[in-house]
Amino acid sequence: MAFGLFLNGQIQKVDSNQQTFTFRYKSNVESITKEKLYQSLTMPIDKFLWRMLFFLPNKHEKAVSNYGIYVRQAKKIREESPD
Repeated sequence: MAFGLFLNGQIQKVDSNQQTFTFRYKSNVESITKEKLYQSLTMPIDKFLWRMLFFLPNKHEKAVSNYGIYVRQAKKIREESPD
């Protein structure tokens, strides 16, 4: 996987006989201890690929990575305001 949504280190097992894919993902972060909790999920390979392709933008479309107060224009306006 060449894009930032999924890392190769998350892959635990690929079973070519049964056409299944097992991977690890971060399920939760404990609010008090800040400990990350992980779970594993096994699914058919085609279903996994469908889920990953869902996040790719269509041709000639841009993916929004920054929005809200992090947008460059909003940051500039915040810095110029006399609060």
